[in-house]
Amino acid sequence: MTAAEMRSKSANWGGSGTAGALYLCSSQTTMLSDAFNPKLVWDQSVLVHELTHHAQCVSGRSMANYCEIEREAYNLQFKYLDQRATQNRDQLVAIRKRFDDIVARHCRR
Repeated sequence: MTAAEMRSKSANWGGSGTAGALYLCSSQTTMLSDAFNPKLVWDQSVLVHELTHHAQCVSGRSMANYCEIEREAYNLQFKYLDQRATQNRDQLVAIRKRFDDIVARHCRR
């Protein structure tokens, strides 16, 4: 899927329009941008995030609670990055803040 198609679908589904990947519980489908590179740790972490949504879906959890499912997915994505990434601590702190900001825009803590 092209980056433009991904942005369009993300926006159509209520997302930010900046997604590099999407998971659809209804069809148990993960869609990745054409730019996805499985050799890059960041892209691997995006896949971890989407596979978290798959696990949530097939376990029967409600996907309606955006805050709960996204917090869990971002937390696991960050843990993956923290264990594998070569970023310095300042970069990891910035990534954590970015994840928290994304969820905070939609959820109360």
